[in-house]
Amino acid sequence: MLQVSSPAPAAHPTPQGFSLPAGSSVYTDGSGAHPRHPQRRRCGGGLSWGHGRGRYSSPLPGAIQTVYRAELYAVVIALEAAEGALTVVSDNKGVCHTLRR
Repeated sequence: MLQVSSPAPAAHPTPQGFSLPAGSSVYTDGSGAHPRHPQRRRCGGGLSWGHGRGRYSSPLPGAIQTVYRAELYAVVIALEAAEGALTVVSDNKGVCHTLRR
């Protein structure tokens, strides 16, 4: 669990159509289908907040489809929607390590 701040508070809803109030706890995750087949692999990231009342998921954009990128993408979505400091909860040790740098 990490306390992170958005680089610039969102003054309006993001292109995803929502914003996260300062002080929110956001649970992020990434996933992929067909992880062992690069040509068929498709990944995406998602987040949940407000005790499960708010949810958002999106396919991972781009040609490079990895679960790790999807995990990071979910965090990016949360930061883009943040109106201030957030608590980000991730089950991915690599994401937590990257955010602590």
